[in-house]
Amino acid sequence: TEYEKGFLERLIEGEGSILCTRRKREGWFYGLFTLKLSISNNCRELLEKAKLIIGTGTIVEKNDKKRGFKGYEYRVHAGTLRWLLPQLHFIIPKKEQRRLAIINYLPHIKIGQNQYFRKERKSLIKELIKHF
Repeated sequence: TEYEKGFLERLIEGEGSILCTRRKREGWFYGLFTLKLSISNNCRELLEKAKLIIGTGTIVEKNDKKRGFKGYEYRVHAGTLRWLLPQLHFIIPKKEQRRLAIINYLPHIKIGQNQYFRKERKSLIKELIKHF
């Protein structure tokens, strides 16, 4: 529903991050990339509601002993981002730019290989990296 969509948009903008993490990997031009959405909060029920709306993902308990933080993180990976991100629109420009960059990139890679970016996609990767 529109209410659920608005709930997700504001939750992601306030508590979430769209992440593109990179690990170096031999033989790969840019290494290994992983795209994911992460929402952190100390209220598990809030994250459970997001998971119920989206229909997939994982909620894990997070403990930061240094800062005395105990909370939860809801994670959604690239396969879900394929259909979720085109339905959302963010007010915060940086998050909207990331959303659009991922939407533009995902059609160029095969399902099931979302995280592997090879040399032949060099220009697309450079465009994606600019937003992270």
